[in-house]
Amino acid sequence: LTHPDPVLGRLVKELRRLKPDDFPFSCNYLSRAILERATILYANKKQIPVGSHLHTVLEACTARLVQEGRRDNEVKALNVAAKKEHDATSIQSLGAGVHGGVVPLAGDLKKGWESKQKGLEMLINGSM
Repeated sequence: LTHPDPVLGRLVKELRRLKPDDFPFSCNYLSRAILERATILYANKKQIPVGSHLHTVLEACTARLVQEGRRDNEVKALNVAAKKEHDATSIQSLGAGVHGGVVPLAGDLKKGWESKQKGLEMLINGSM
């Protein structure tokens, strides 16, 4: 990943080295951190207020992406991450895995990453 933010670059680099089947907690943690960092960077670039709840910031970011011409289906996985708190790949579920409230499953992490990849790329590209 080539991005001016070195933290985001390091997070992505480290996640790429890990296999969710072998390190589900680490992959969950890094997935959550990448989603958070990309969301905050995009929000700051677009002057979207950053509050205390990441899911509301992500929801505002996805709304902005749609305003900028992205189709709803392109940001659907990000909307699910923001709005569906009981989905295995939501901000809340990834956070629960970080704090030990749930055990992350490798299959959920893989599907979540693949589903969110396009939306994450839009956030990352829009934050540069």
